[in-house]
Amino acid sequence: MNNNQLVTYCIADELLQYEFGFLHCDGKIEVIVINHKTSQVRTLGYCTSLTDVVFILETCIQYGFQEKGMTFKAVPGYQFNRSMEPMGV
Repeated sequence: MNNNQLVTYCIADELLQYEFGFLHCDGKIEVIVINHKTSQVRTLGYCTSLTDVVFILETCIQYGFQEKGMTFKAVPGYQFNRSMEPMGV
């Protein structure tokens, strides 16, 4: 049994000490945020398309969030405007 799977990580945007991105594996996408100041990593949602990734990221950044001890203050009017190029993991 082979448990090796290729996982691709893509940085979507960086705001202050936060890095927003997603992990892609076997058609499934996990949208995450990393707080580099505290080394916390939190899942913001799951989806299956890049369109959904953009929706999740824009919504979380525009309205802010509190996720298991990580708080991000809203950035009203934020719009995602970068191409998402994958990085090998």
